[in-house]
Amino acid sequence: MLNQRRVALLRFLLAPGDRVNTVATLAARLGVSERLIRYDLAEIGDWVRRKGAQVRHDPRSGICIDGDCERVLADLESVMRSDKPPAEYILTPAERHNWIMTLLLEQGDPVPIGTLADQLGVSRGTIYSDLHAVAERLGQYGLQLTKRPKRGVCVSGPETGIREALVALALERIGMDQLVLLIAQCEQTDRWELEPYDLPPGPCFRAALRALRAVEDYSGLGLTDVWFAEAVLHLAFAVHRVRQGKHAEFPGLPATDAPEWRTARLLVEQVEALSGTSMPASEVAPLAELIQKAGRRVCAAGRELPHSPDAVYLARRFAAVAESLLAVDLAGDSDFISGLALHLQPIPHRLAQSPPIVNPLLEQIREMYPELFAAARQAAAVLEEAWGLPVPEAEVGYLTMHLGAALERRRLARPRRHRVVAVCSSGVGTARLLASRLQAALPEVELVAVTSLLSLGETLRTCECDLVVATCPVPEIATPVVQVSPLLFAGDLRAIRDALAPEGYVHSFQRRGYPPMLSDVLTEQLIRLGVEAADWEAAVRAAGRVLVDNGAVEPRYVDAMVEGVRRVGPYIVVAPGVALPHARPEDGVRRLAISMVQLRDPVAFGHETNDPVSLVFALAAVDVDSHLKALSQLSSIISNPEHVARLGSAQDVAEVLKVVFPNTAGKEEGACGS
Repeated sequence: MLNQRRVALLRFLLAPGDRVNTVATLAARLGVSERLIRYDLAEIGDWVRRKGAQVRHDPRSGICIDGDCERVLADLESVMRSDKPPAEYILTPAERHNWIMTLLLEQGDPVPIGTLADQLGVSRGTIYSDLHAVAERLGQYGLQLTKRPKRGVCVSGPETGIREALVALALERIGMDQLVLLIAQCEQTDRWELEPYDLPPGPCFRAALRALRAVEDYSGLGLTDVWFAEAVLHLAFAVHRVRQGKHAEFPGLPATDAPEWRTARLLVEQVEALSGTSMPASEVAPLAELIQKAGRRVCAAGRELPHSPDAVYLARRFAAVAESLLAVDLAGDSDFISGLALHLQPIPHRLAQSPPIVNPLLEQIREMYPELFAAARQAAAVLEEAWGLPVPEAEVGYLTMHLGAALERRRLARPRRHRVVAVCSSGVGTARLLASRLQAALPEVELVAVTSLLSLGETLRTCECDLVVATCPVPEIATPVVQVSPLLFAGDLRAIRDALAPEGYVHSFQRRGYPPMLSDVLTEQLIRLGVEAADWEAAVRAAGRVLVDNGAVEPRYVDAMVEGVRRVGPYIVVAPGVALPHARPEDGVRRLAISMVQLRDPVAFGHETNDPVSLVFALAAVDVDSHLKALSQLSSIISNPEHVARLGSAQDVAEVLKVVFPNTAGKEEGACGS
C-alpha cells in the first residue's frame, strides 16, 4: 500500500539525475529514520512489481527503480489524480480532512456520515473525529460545519470564504510549482486538460487566464508568477461559482478610483466577455483585495515596479535589526532592500484580511537556516510594531528566505585579493623566484612589494598588507608572517593559505566535523572585566582593543566598528544591557573571534528599551556565515536576563565561563584552544 511518504519516496527515485541514493540520503531527505526507509522500500517494491518494475540496490548507483519507469510514474500520477480516494493508497488524516472539506464545499447539499465513511473506507467514528478537524479548518475562512438531522453535514458561511477555501485546497492538491507549469503549458498548447488536477472547468480556467493576461498587458500590472497563478485560480473559481448561481456577497461597493479597483473592474469586464457569463458587480471587491495583497515582479526590462516609501522604510528597519543580529551588511544591500520592500508591501493587508498564510517550505527553512530564522523572528518585531499585527511563523519563513538570498549573494561575490609582501635577504634571483612562484601558485594573492629584511619596516609603513611571506626569519611585527622556501613547496602553500584567508581558520573546525562554536571563538583571553568607558564609543573601542591585542583584527577594524554604530544606530544593542558591535570582514579581520567587555559603569547607546549597556560583545567575522553558529549560541545566552545579570556582576573570568559554558567542566582550560 502507498501513503504520502511512500509516494514522495517513489517520485524521488523516479526523478532523473545522476545522484547516488542510499538509505541514509533518502532518510535525510524525507526527515525519517533509516529503519523506516527500509520498511517503505519493501512496501514500494511490492507496488512497483505489479507495474512491471523492481526496486534495485546497486553498490555503485545506489537505490533505483529498474524496468518500465514511465509506466510506474504514469500509474502513480493516475492514483494521485483520482477524483475519489484510491483503494491502493492509504490516506493520511490530513489528506482525509482535505478530501472531506473539498467534497462538502463543492457539494453544497448535506452529505450523510455513512457516505463519507464508505467512500473513504474508514469507520463512522473516524469520520466524526475527522469532522472536528475539518470544522476547525473551515473556521479559518469564516465558515461553519453544520449538521442537518437525518441528512448529514454541510458547509455554511459567506461565499467569499468558500472560494478562499477552495483555492487553498486546490493549491494543496496541485502545488504552486505545478500550477505555474500547467498555466505555461496551457498557454503554449491551448490544451486545457484540467480534470486530473480537480481544478475549475476548462472554459472557466481559460477565460480567467486570458482575461488576466489581457488586463496585465493593458494596465502594466506586474504580478509574480506565484501571484499570477493564484489570481487565475481565484478568477476561475469565481466564474465557475457564478455559473452555479453562487455570487460573492459585498454590502456595498466603495466609491473609489484606486488602481486596484480599476484593475478589478477591468478584469470582471474581460472575463465576462471571454466566458459569456454575466458577472455581478459584487465580484469586483474580492478581486480588488486580491490585487492589493499580490506580490509584484521585476519588469522585463529589469526596472522594478514602484513600491511604497513606507515599505522601503520598513525594509531598512528590518535590515538594520537583522544586520545587528547576524553581523552581515544588509542595510547597504540595495538588492535586499528593494526585494524585501516589494515583498512587505502587500503583507499587512494579507494578514488583516486573509486566512492564515501557508508556507509549504517552513519546516525545511527552519532546518536549513536556524540562525537566520531566529534573526528574522526578532527583526519581524519592527513590522509587528508598524502594522499592529502579529507576524506568523509562515511569514517569518519567507523573510528568512530573503535573508538567505542576501547571504548567498555575498558568499558568491568575488573576494578581495589578499595583499602580500615578499621578503628575501639572499639576493635578487631568489627574490624573483619567490615572487614568480607566489603569483603563479596563488592567484588570489596580490604581491604589493618584494623587499629585503632590512627594508621591511619602511615597506610596511608605506603600503598595507595582509601577510609577510619571508624566506628568512623575521623579527616580531604586527603583521602575520609565514616563513617559506623560495621554491614554495606544497606545505608552504598550505601555510600561506591558512594564514592569509581567515576561512582557513574556519575550515580547521569544519575538518573536525562542525562549524566554529562559541567556545572556539570566545576564549578567556578575550574577556575583560570592570572596564571603564565614558560613553558608547569608548565602550566599543574597549571591546575592539581586546580583539586587536589578541591578533584577531587590525586596528582599523575598531574604527570601522565605531562607524558602523554611527551608521546602524542603537540597533546593535540586541538585548537589555547588551551591545554587539561589529564591522565587515574586509575591514581588517584576521580570524573569527568574539570579545567580551564588562563595563564598570553602564553607558547609554541611545536604545529606547535596552539601555543602558553593561556588556559589549565585539564580533570579528571572516565571512557571511561561518560565525552564525557561535553567534546563535551567544544569542541564547544574552536573551536570558538571569545570565546577563550574572555576567554583569561576575568578579572573575572563571565565573563568566561558567555562565557561558555551563555544561563544560574545566572550561578555563578548554576555552583556550582557539
